[in-house]
Amino acid sequence: MYGLQKDVNLKFLNKRELLQVCVGLFQVILNFDEDVSISIEGRFEFVLEGRSTERAQLPEAASPILRFLGSRISDVRVQDGGTLELAFSNGAVLRLYDSNLDAESYQISGPAKLIVV
Repeated sequence: MYGLQKDVNLKFLNKRELLQVCVGLFQVILNFDEDVSISIEGRFEFVLEGRSTERAQLPEAASPILRFLGSRISDVRVQDGGTLELAFSNGAVLRLYDSNLDAESYQISGPAKLIVV
């Protein structure tokens, strides 16, 4: 709903290690080192071992994200429509979509920074 500017500076996400995955009924929170976190409330998709799987229903949909634990973000790409793509050091990719019309789809927080999409 809020969109993500293509020119947004997300360099602070590079090389962040995923330390914790918190799962709630309507939200998944990814906690990284260096006080960085991403809260997911909207549609997301992940690519594991070359296969893409779209997920929308929490909390069951979050379980494959556990494979990302201990991996680092190796690349960050902003795509059209507010989509954020995070590539991880284990070869997996996580895509977050700006999919909620009436609410936030995801939030990115870092040192002195909060981005709401």
